[in-house]
Amino acid sequence: MNTEWKLTEEQQRFFDEKKEKVLSLPEDATEREKELAKTAKFFMGYAENLQVALNRVKAEHTAAMERTAAMERTVAMERTKHRTDFSKAWGAMVACYRAIDRHFGNEIRAHLEKNDRTQKEGQMRALMEKMQRLAK
Repeated sequence: MNTEWKLTEEQQRFFDEKKEKVLSLPEDATEREKELAKTAKFFMGYAENLQVALNRVKAEHTAAMERTAAMERTVAMERTKHRTDFSKAWGAMVACYRAIDRHFGNEIRAHLEKNDRTQKEGQMRALMEKMQRLAK
């Protein structure tokens, strides 16, 4: 049995005192008093077992809350790490873009402009050919 599932010292002392009161019957106790003492002893054992179960549930709840808190801390750290990694990657991409733009920007823009122009010219040529075929 897990130590967290046992009674605390204070709880054990309480139940021991109650059992002592129940079991300390005088010598001249009647049968009815003895039966009542047995019933009280049974209920004391039952109450003690309930307290042990309650301690177990409290310990499990505490452990679950600690696990949840640990998971939340881990998720928060992962988010922070992801943001940090993303920020580093973004900074590297911006630096690369600036370097490329500084050295080859005009050539790249001219090349892209040429591609756009030739694409439009090709589309116009294809449309004109299609119109000529349909006109025949």
